[in-house]
Amino acid sequence: MVVRALHTLGVDRAMVNARHDIVLRPRGSGDGGFRSFKVSGSAYKLTKERALHHGTCLLSSPNIAKIFKYLRSPALRFITARGVESAFEDAVVEEFGKMYSLHEPIILGEDVKVVPEIAKGIEELTSLDWIFSQTPQFIFSSDQSTKDTDKKHPVHPLPKDLPPNFKADFTARDGAIIEADVQYKDKGEMVQIGDKLVNRKIHEIEWNQFPQAIADEPLKWFSKLFSHKVEDWRKERIRKI
Repeated sequence: MVVRALHTLGVDRAMVNARHDIVLRPRGSGDGGFRSFKVSGSAYKLTKERALHHGTCLLSSPNIAKIFKYLRSPALRFITARGVESAFEDAVVEEFGKMYSLHEPIILGEDVKVVPEIAKGIEELTSLDWIFSQTPQFIFSSDQSTKDTDKKHPVHPLPKDLPPNFKADFTARDGAIIEADVQYKDKGEMVQIGDKLVNRKIHEIEWNQFPQAIADEPLKWFSKLFSHKVEDWRKERIRKI
């Protein structure tokens, strides 16, 4: 439907690929192999009582090269997840009407936010619990030895300031860590901090509030990867474990 809408606007290079993404065929390309450019994607979530769906369509931007980094978590390179990677209004509305025999669209304004059911939905969809907890199970691992070496799955080195023999592996479900093995060597002894992460929601962890006995570097790295707010590392951390 969206591709047909784009065609009516003169974007005849638009097509749907095998992943159901909307892509643009490069100018001058024939019917053979070619590298396409993704301009639209969609995602959905099905629950018992409702279905949520959203789609995006990027037509033009002077900052296309910069957009990618904002759509990917810095932790993504160390994560294996069960989920599927994601990612002209008038023309789409018109095409939607043709497909579903609609003639007069219903336009909803800001005033609908006062409707209790809609207000409740907005509050839920913008809550930290929805944003961070409604996620598929994933595994985080600092071990890059099993990574593919191709361009799609490159090996990413760990920060150089991490302690010797640093290792971090944990599994998270519904935004909470259910098992963890995080350790490093300090003064010849292995320090295990994974037990301090289990049963905690990742977005609620204040990495700068761990005991002083735990090295700063791993905590600052985790903060950079997972914190949704800026943490103040000037505060004195608690002294006892």
